[in-house]
Amino acid sequence: MNKINIYLYTMLICFSFSNCILSQVITKENLVYDGMPVSDINKYAAMLKYLDVAPTYFADYFPGNNGMLVTRREGSVSQLFWIYKAGEKGKQLSFDKEPTTGILCSPDSVNLKYLFSRDIGGNENYQIYLHDIGTNTDQLLTDGKSRNTGYRFNKKGNKILYCSNKRNSKDNDVYMITLSDKKNSEQLVFTSTQNGTGVSDWSDDEKTIIIKEYVSATESKIFLYDIESKTTKQINPSAEKIAYGDIEFTHDGKGIYYVSDEGAEFLRLTYYDIATGKTTVITKNLSWSVEGISINHDGTKLVFTTNEEGLTKLYELNQKNLSYNSIAVLDYSVLSSVRFHPNKNELGMMISAYNLPGDVFTVTLKNKADPVRWTVTETDLDLSLFVKPELIRYETFDSDGQKDMIRKIPAFIYRPVPKPNERKKPSPVLINIHGGPEAQTRPFFSPFIQYLVNELGITVITPNVRGSTGYGKTYTDLDNGYKREDAVKDIGKLLDWIATQPQLDPKRVSVWGGSYGGYMTLACMTHFNDRLRCGIDVVGISNFVTFMKKTSAYRVDLRRVEYGDERDEKMKAFMEKISPSNNVNKITKPMFIVQGANDPRVPETEASQMVAALRKNNVNCWYLLAKDEGHGFKKKENVDAYYSSLIEFLTNNLLN
Repeated sequence: MNKINIYLYTMLICFSFSNCILSQVITKENLVYDGMPVSDINKYAAMLKYLDVAPTYFADYFPGNNGMLVTRREGSVSQLFWIYKAGEKGKQLSFDKEPTTGILCSPDSVNLKYLFSRDIGGNENYQIYLHDIGTNTDQLLTDGKSRNTGYRFNKKGNKILYCSNKRNSKDNDVYMITLSDKKNSEQLVFTSTQNGTGVSDWSDDEKTIIIKEYVSATESKIFLYDIESKTTKQINPSAEKIAYGDIEFTHDGKGIYYVSDEGAEFLRLTYYDIATGKTTVITKNLSWSVEGISINHDGTKLVFTTNEEGLTKLYELNQKNLSYNSIAVLDYSVLSSVRFHPNKNELGMMISAYNLPGDVFTVTLKNKADPVRWTVTETDLDLSLFVKPELIRYETFDSDGQKDMIRKIPAFIYRPVPKPNERKKPSPVLINIHGGPEAQTRPFFSPFIQYLVNELGITVITPNVRGSTGYGKTYTDLDNGYKREDAVKDIGKLLDWIATQPQLDPKRVSVWGGSYGGYMTLACMTHFNDRLRCGIDVVGISNFVTFMKKTSAYRVDLRRVEYGDERDEKMKAFMEKISPSNNVNKITKPMFIVQGANDPRVPETEASQMVAALRKNNVNCWYLLAKDEGHGFKKKENVDAYYSSLIEFLTNNLLN
């Protein structure tokens, strides 16, 4: 066989296996590029400018006049900083290769200490550490293996409660540690029978804790637990399925403020009298959910936040007459981690908006002064050019329960602004679907979305399909169990809406989602393959049955409430029927699948089995695996590489 014939034969073999590149696997540090090119980050300097913007998150206050703790990315991951006054960068306290999370300061104003947690490589088996400012030492408080969360100090700062699944790797028990210089003694306080157990509050006299048992996004139960007698009393027992949010004791211990959706569509602030069991709903007249509450050090002040169309509003409660008034913060913003100073009527918080990267602010209640900005995120970008998302509602396929009223799906749309002298033409569209499913897309700062819009001219739409929170409990339950694919139909109707918009190109539309949004991406590709250019699935579920078998034990019962119980043969058959991996023959368009090897939620096998199935059907499939990540990418070098690859994928398949 001559050289020409050998070459032609080789090319024929490669073509018959749908591109030789599919068999190429290249490992670069902790990233595995399977069937795809290794991203050249240097090609994307403009994008890196956007990704280099590192928001600052409010963590907690130290007591007294000792400033606050904040976190922001330094180097590869999130690190902890101590800030004494507004405007300074602060002193870096952590230098670990894994992110520092879950900061909680001790109430002891003499011996400054704080708790924090870390996992390894995104495995979410968080370990709790105690850092002593005086000695600059970290002390491991947990076993180094199990999953440990939900910790809180007592009022003196010499004890902590925390939750751990170390007894059986599944159920979340409550433990108490008495802190000492010699040896920290530990005792099992409460033995749980399910994995949704958490400690909501601890009374000032240390005798009683409030335990919340989370069942699903629309159901939980709350209990008073007496530590000494080991007796449990349910708070507000009811036959109704109720979701509870934040819960806190009053300062005198006679009552409890909690957030619940009892008898309503939305979460409302309620007062519960412990002695009588009487409840008083405070926010009856608000038509949006209360998100969180915070009570000051002496119990004289209470503030709460609401989620109104994805934006945050802040209110102060008058506890004498239970009236409330709004507190002006920043327009069109999202607030998080709103918390009182231990000794002052001052609130710390993080504020984010489409043109505000996320910084720490304080608000003083005494004189209702304008927010004081403690941190200023550094960037060379002109944030005034960032696109403000527009809230739209498009009609879907079913009724909203009212006579002759079609249900409407809320979505935020980011539209490119035409450059000067640029010929106006319909733009390509990227539909970004959130995870959860019980989550909500909100108009907070998103540098990568702004890059797609401003630099690549892509219109980005972020829908809150049925199953999302923020729009009432009926809406949240609309995708459960056998109704799973109704959420996929919502995306089909969004495609119909896009086709009616002259500014959008219905022939250039792609879907992109993470976690449950990754499943939605795969499902959309099986249902609307002919109407989509390509799909990007990040840590998504490809088969509900295999997912339920291999997700972490502490998550199984929680996911059965949402997705269905695979032990039931009828439900199992339904899960198999709708799973993307069993419908892969319907996908012909290019796919990009991204996964963390240590993911405890959606295991790596969900990605690898989908990749194998796609390639068996000769679908062009890129696969990016991070060996040091879990449920999503956190380390900057991995994030940069992922987004560089994503831009290359979109350039090849959406923009061309």
